[in-house]
Amino acid sequence: MLKNKLGQFYTDDNEVNFDNFVFATVLSELSELEPIERRPYNLFLFREMLKRYKDELKKREEKNYVQIVNDKFSYIKAATLSGLKKILLSKAEEINGTPYAVIDIRNNHGGSLEDMKAVAELFLPPQSIITRVHFANEKKTYTNHRKKQEFQFEHIFILVDEATASSAEMFLLALKDNLDHVTVIGPPTFGKTFGMSLVELSSGHGFFYISFNWLGPSGTVELKPDVDNLAQLLPVNKFDETLLNEIISYIGSN
Repeated sequence: MLKNKLGQFYTDDNEVNFDNFVFATVLSELSELEPIERRPYNLFLFREMLKRYKDELKKREEKNYVQIVNDKFSYIKAATLSGLKKILLSKAEEINGTPYAVIDIRNNHGGSLEDMKAVAELFLPPQSIITRVHFANEKKTYTNHRKKQEFQFEHIFILVDEATASSAEMFLLALKDNLDHVTVIGPPTFGKTFGMSLVELSSGHGFFYISFNWLGPSGTVELKPDVDNLAQLLPVNKFDETLLNEIISYIGSN
């Protein structure tokens, strides 16, 4: 029976098979409680799938970087929020030497809630609300407990696309809801307003399950960008034309 139920997850260890069977059954029951569109996110991972996931996360972390383009703006590439805090703090002095920042979270699928909080709090004043999370049995409001705001800019431009999702969207709203100098550029984001947790099993397998829903600091999940592209800001005369053209040129060459 176990072999039929587990299929590719079946091993030669009956104890492991039983554990996998229990977790797979529980995961299936949890999925039935979710709307149909969310059920694929409750996912059992066999060893190779879990390894590929970790390898992909590591590759994404390696794509994170900060570039001080000139004395006007810094460019922050956030392929993932994982590992980004360390990079930002290592470049803090240089970043703070520029009045403008471009934060690129295009194709950022998110990351853990902890990684999102760790990065967002660097840009927010102390005691700012970072996000509001609804778990199954409790609601929690996460606030910034740092004693000072690490980064302060005249303006922040955040680049998004359709693949910007999950905790990357949480990060976006944390800044947008708390700061009055943020402009979001790009198409509507993915709209993944729930979070997932990863459980790793002793068998080497693992599973993701939906563990919470989230709201922005203001209590909404309004994710509409301000403009489709930076060029639309040129006629507004809110920003220096040379600055915008320099940013457009840099993004286009990267």
